[in-house]
Amino acid sequence: MAKNKRINTNVKIIEVTNQSGLTNTQRIAIDSSEHTIFQFPFMNIEMYQVLNLIKDRKISPKQIPEAYTATEKGILQSVYKRNKKSTFALGIEQTAYDLHKEVHLNPSLEDFKSANNNFYFESIEETIQSSKLAFEKFISHKQNLEIQIMQDIMDLTTKILGKKPSSICYVVQGETPTIPDLLNTLFSNFNNVKIFVQQPFTLDFRTQMYKKYATHSIKDENFELSDLEYLKLALYDILLDLSINEIDIPTQNFKLESSYLNRTRNFIINSFSTTDIMDLRSKMEEHWFGWDKSIEIVEEFKKRFPKGRDAGFVMAEKYLKTGFNLILPK
Repeated sequence: MAKNKRINTNVKIIEVTNQSGLTNTQRIAIDSSEHTIFQFPFMNIEMYQVLNLIKDRKISPKQIPEAYTATEKGILQSVYKRNKKSTFALGIEQTAYDLHKEVHLNPSLEDFKSANNNFYFESIEETIQSSKLAFEKFISHKQNLEIQIMQDIMDLTTKILGKKPSSICYVVQGETPTIPDLLNTLFSNFNNVKIFVQQPFTLDFRTQMYKKYATHSIKDENFELSDLEYLKLALYDILLDLSINEIDIPTQNFKLESSYLNRTRNFIINSFSTTDIMDLRSKMEEHWFGWDKSIEIVEEFKKRFPKGRDAGFVMAEKYLKTGFNLILPK
């Protein structure tokens, strides 16, 4: 879209996670906008039905199914409050979304497990290679999702811009982290557009690394990750594995959308240098069995907790240490 095309529009881009819900400030921004576009990670038939019932005011927010996430409930409440204002909801059909994960994300997670195992029992070089393969598949997973979602958003945006809107609000998911950047780039091509972006949470380490890669924020001139960054991705998978709480083990729920946990986990992983990782490997060499090696890793993780004592760090340390305790000797 060409520069110098004059429109007077306030654009608000609000990033959320599926579990974070909506703050009062976000609700006000959503309600006050002339046009609002909500992006769900995926939508099934039931969600479409509930959304339309809410939109037509045939059911009230009190009748939203209890099983819905905090963000899904927040969006539906906002749709109800907007009443007859221009409101759109986008989401990949759930069956297609699940198939996409099966083809792209699940193989990526398996390769991260291989990197995990290679760090324990094989070489640093093999760890890096497995991590690289895993991350390439993770990139494919994210990019293919974002291409489809961005196309849907663009189609809607083109129609809305034809109406010369005073304001547009986008509520987008952290699972597709470059969408806000793409929207920001799009609207920066217009004069007389004010853009406001809000992201009040911390992404998990893998998704942060993907965002750095996709937005060309990596220092390498070819925008490739370094060996250290691939090793950190492997360590991150190990941290998830060792710190999961017993109650979450059956579902492998690593709470990747919990900002307070991501802040602490990312701090721990980012504190490692190449020398630190090689020293840790040397300590692990003294042990033969897997859990014995894990104890060395856990002790290294524990030493790297943030020094800050705000409520989020305290909660995260308690949660992670509970998981660590599951493997300590009785």
